[in-house]
Amino acid sequence: MKASTTAVPANLQPLWRAGELAQAVGGQWQPGAFQASPEQAAAGCVAIDSRTISQPTPGEVGALFVALRGATDGHRFIRKALENGACCIVADNADTIQADGTPLTAAERARLLLVGDTFKALEDLGRYARARFQGQMVAVTGSVGKTTVKTMMALALEGAAQATGAGPGGVHAAKASFNNHLGVPLTLANMPPTARYAVCEIGMNHPGEVFPLAAMVKPDVAIITNIGTAHLGNMGSQKAIAEEKAALFQTLDTSRPGPKAAIFPLETPCADVLLAAVPKGVASIGLVAGKATAPDGLRPTHNVVLSHLVESATGSHGTLNAPSWHADLPGLAVNTPGRHLLEDAALVGCALLGLGLAGAVLDSALRALSTFNPGRGRGAVVALPSGVSVIDESYNASGPSVRAALSALRLRVDENGGAGRAVAALGDIRELGVFSAAEHKGLASAVQGAGVLAFCCGPGMRHLYDALPPELQGGWAETPQELAHSAAPILQPHDIVLVKGSNGSRMDQFTATLAALLASLPPPG
Repeated sequence: MKASTTAVPANLQPLWRAGELAQAVGGQWQPGAFQASPEQAAAGCVAIDSRTISQPTPGEVGALFVALRGATDGHRFIRKALENGACCIVADNADTIQADGTPLTAAERARLLLVGDTFKALEDLGRYARARFQGQMVAVTGSVGKTTVKTMMALALEGAAQATGAGPGGVHAAKASFNNHLGVPLTLANMPPTARYAVCEIGMNHPGEVFPLAAMVKPDVAIITNIGTAHLGNMGSQKAIAEEKAALFQTLDTSRPGPKAAIFPLETPCADVLLAAVPKGVASIGLVAGKATAPDGLRPTHNVVLSHLVESATGSHGTLNAPSWHADLPGLAVNTPGRHLLEDAALVGCALLGLGLAGAVLDSALRALSTFNPGRGRGAVVALPSGVSVIDESYNASGPSVRAALSALRLRVDENGGAGRAVAALGDIRELGVFSAAEHKGLASAVQGAGVLAFCCGPGMRHLYDALPPELQGGWAETPQELAHSAAPILQPHDIVLVKGSNGSRMDQFTATLAALLASLPPPG
């Protein structure tokens, strides 16, 4: 997760005033306007990367730049942040030499709010923002689908907010996958206190990471999308992954009024671990997809069934049956193919019920949800030269998500009238440790079942490539660029190419290289 590379806008309304900022971080303003005027608007947004800051237009309030220490010392870019449009700076030292080799001027120092530790200050901003927020908070974690569910949830809540007459800023959610020790407090620090709803995403790579982030978020409703094999090499077992993810449920904020709910699919591995983590006084909502009853031995407070599933190349829809609420939601739909995406939407539907939405507000939320389209790196379809289409899922990968994507690919090709082939360019799934060979090789049955011509990249995917029959072996290469050179001459008009891999495998470079190569070829026919 890159918590600092998405642009932050200036704001017409002050998000933070000078006195409130100083109180939140326990800091001291340097002599100047902010020290003299506690009620002065100090920041319209919060940033930790000077490159993301833009100049405010007349009437807007600029950014607060938090100068973090690390491999790159943010203190060296204080001047750059101010030049880019920052209004003020949280720093731990007023004497830091800037990137151009000169010290800060007196005017620049007057913009500094000095603290003992800027990372702690970022966390303190997040906690303060959460404490002043009076709306409903949803948090999402899971092995697969966190960002998709977060995006769907925010989209649905935008519909709910509109139905209740909330103005602009009624829903707050990070635009990118801001889900780690930097991204979560940054998301909270940018949360307007007047928002009606907020959605936070929580990730992890190692044991002990979920609880402190979740405790900062203090959700009213928490969603665990599933328990898979992502980070299996760091965690050791699926049960350990489940126990780590279940820490999210333990932080549900029962001290605040309003409904509380813990949501998860009952058919996911280690569902019993998740159910056992739900605190007393919190409703547990278990989703079952395509079946009428929950697995034996699992008795959540509410059983919700996703039924009447219909999949097509243009989208999927179904009915969410919630007997405990005496509710059927027949309008559950997404306009992109894949059962896994409809199941993600069903988790969002459960969360809407858990938040207490009903009637016209719930209907508006479901209509908004139906407009979901996956973004770049997460399923967006890109038309390339020579009549080839790419399904760009290059941002992330795990065993279950690769299998789901292959199934959706097959659906697209089958409904394309047989005009093209199903092709996949697959990069390594990272952080599998000693389980890597078996996890990659285990994908062979899904590739064969979907009848996909596979191009494989990296040492992990070599195990998959070697396990495939010759007719499904498109090629193997060490790098995405080399793989693109192997694939380009073989691809035909109307072929649909799934591009998927862990972000670290850089399969986005495969797409970029392939596009350039296909553009240089003569047009088909």
